Amino acid sequence: MMKKIFNTLRTARMAMMLTLALMAVQTAQADPTDKTALATAIGQAEQIADTIKTAFPIEASVLTSVIDGCKDVQNNENATQADIDFATATLNQSLEQCARVALSRALTVLVAQGEALRDSCQQKHPDAINDLVGALSNSTYLLSLPDAQPLLLQMAVIAMQEAMNRTRIAVVRKDLDDTIAQVEAYLDSIRPTYPDYAEGVTAIVNGLIKITRDDPNATLPELIGAQNRAHTALTQSKAGVARFKLRETMQEAEDYYNSIKEGNPCTASVLQHIIDAAKAVNDNLDTNQPELELTKSVLDLVMQQTKAAVETGINDVRAAARVADAYYDLSGRLLNGKPSNKGIFINNGQKIIMK
Repeated sequence: MMKKIFNTLRTARMAMMLTLALMAVQTAQADPTDKTALATAIGQAEQIADTIKTAFPIEASVLTSVIDGCKDVQNNENATQADIDFATATLNQSLEQCARVALSRALTVLVAQGEALRDSCQQKHPDAINDLVGALSNSTYLLSLPDAQPLLLQMAVIAMQEAMNRTRIAVVRKDLDDTIAQVEAYLDSIRPTYPDYAEGVTAIVNGLIKITRDDPNATLPELIGAQNRAHTALTQSKAGVARFKLRETMQEAEDYYNSIKEGNPCTASVLQHIIDAAKAVNDNLDTNQPELELTKSVLDLVMQQTKAAVETGINDVRAAARVADAYYDLSGRLLNGKPSNKGIFINNGQKIIMK
């Protein structure tokens, strides 16, 4: 009797399980789950999280944790439509709370930077800011909306970044053109005197500097590098010419020193000290143009003073010789040469009687 009851219950249980299975299959066939909205929300959230992660890592981390939870639901084959809808709504709300705040802050910072860039370029490069002005106008409008969608804010952030990058590239290109023109003008001015040096610098300018300038796909760092090299070429060219001129003055000073050191050792020693100092400045490869030019001007001044001192000393000797041969009357008055009249005179400390 018990065995019969047990078999009956087992049969009923199996029938019930089969019925439930059939109902589940029928329900799944009649009402499949739709994960399209959830997938779209996850994709948008991942893009926004990637956009804000550098500037706003905490907000990005919170949003990423929600994304990970929603991906678990997306990958769960047993998730119901209610589960999926809940995950989608939660992710969208998280975007509203995290992404909107972070993107608004990021866009606010970019607008401030863009306005500063626009203002700095208006006078010198007004034709390079058209894209930036348009991006600023759109971003400012979005920031005025209290319910701006995160996706729109993200697009504005990207648009501002791209507009600022294009503006900086345009400005650097124009600055690079100006610097190259300055270098070439300076090289033209020194070419008659220092042709070999001018040609050497010209080869540098015509190399990587102009190649980068003429490359339409050159990046901002590449253009900045070319601008720095062009500026260095101009600075070093001026320093190089100043060094040449200092060396020429040093050679002139040494020649003059050698010509006077025997007869004017004390005066010559002053000149020798400044020549030694000039050599030290010239030998220092880090000496810049103003330092080289200052050293040359000091050397020129000392050499002029030395020449004046030597020339004055020779004149003084000649004057002293004339005074030594002079004639004085008994009152001590200097006469104009040897007297021709009779009288007693003083010459070289001796009484001279003229008869």
